[in-house]
Formats: sequence, C-alpha cells, structure tokens
Amino acid sequence: MAVCGKMNFLMLLFLLAIALTGCTQQGAGNGVASSEDELTNINETGNAQPIEEQTDAASGNQNTSDSGSPPASQSNASEQEGALGLNTTNEEQANETSREPLLISIVSFSSDKPTYGSSEQMVFSVVLNSSGPAENAVINIFGIKPYRYAYINDTKLVALESGINIINFTETAPYCTAGCGGVYPGPYEIHANIFVGDVLVANATTTITLVSESNAKASDFI
Repeated sequence: MAVCGKMNFLMLLFLLAIALTGCTQQGAGNGVASSEDELTNINETGNAQPIEEQTDAASGNQNTSDSGSPPASQSNASEQEGALGLNTTNEEQANETSREPLLISIVSFSSDKPTYGSSEQMVFSVVLNSSGPAENAVINIFGIKPYRYAYINDTKLVALESGINIINFTETAPYCTAGCGGVYPGPYEIHANIFVGDVLVANATTTITLVSESNAKASDFI
C-alpha cells in the first residue's frame, strides 16, 4: 500500500509538470504573435494614409501648381487687356493731337501792282500758312469805303490744306477815281480777314493808290 501511494503521488507530479510546460509554451507563442501583430499594425499605420488625407495632399499639390503658373486662359486675358490698354493709349494720343488748336497765319497779302486807275482790274493774293486742314475757311477782303459802301467786298469759302495756301481775288477799281461818288485819288487800305467756324483767326492789310485818268496815263500806273 505504501508503494502504490508513492507511485500515484509521483504520477500526479509528472502530469502537473507536463501541464505547466504546455501553458508556458502557449503563453510564449501568444506573446510572439501579439508582438508581430503590433509591428504589422505600426508598419501599416506608417505607410498607409487615410483617403481624406491623400485627397487633401492632392488638392494641395494642385493648388500649388495653379498658383505657381497661371492658366493659359488667364495669361491670354492679361495679354488682351495689355493690348487694349495700348490701343486706348494710342487713341487718346491721336485724339489729343486732333484736339490741338488749328493755327492759321497770313504770310503775305499783296496786290499785283501799287497803283490803279478807274475801272482797272486789280488782283489781290492772300498767302496763308495752316498747321492743319480746314474744310470751311472763309476769306474776306474789303476796302475803298468812302462812305458806308465798300467798293471792294469779296468773300471766298475754301478748304485749306496743311502748309501754304494761296487764294487770289480779282476785283475792279471804282469807275471814277476823280471825286465821283466820294472816291478821290490817293491811298486806300484793303483788308483781309480769315474766319474758321465764325471765328476770326487772322487778318492783314495792304495799301493801294488810286489815280485819276490823266494822272494814270501820265504816270503809267507806276
């Protein structure tokens, strides 16, 4: 009996030892598996990113690209605006040039000779210098006005060109230069007035001498 009890006690100890060894190995295996799972999770977390973060990153790259170089449509619009600005500037300069005041001056106003007898033909020349073209310029000459009536009073409507313009007037001296109608022999002023748009822009005066028939023949109108 003592021997059987001792044998049973040893058998229990052996089974207990086997059971403890199995538990230890299982725990170690579970620990290794847990560590491997944690490493796998860490690696996956470090390499993978959520879909929202990837979308934001892609949007950031696109925004950076957009801000770095503007689209072709914006560039073309800027060039068109620049061209329009240049055209506007040129048009403004042209308008300013066209708005510059027209300058007209009388270079000379003269007659074909200094002395005339009664009913003699007289030719007067007005030489103008214009800074630009003028469509409706009015040139008026008048003179020999002993009373209210002027024996010479002539007007021409002309289109002036830029530069020198010559306008001629052909007139006739009074039929009597010996005191008839108040016209006596002697010097008389002839005036020339230039109007543009009803505005007097230039004037000049020349002098002629009227002689009687006898004096005209004697002096030969010299």
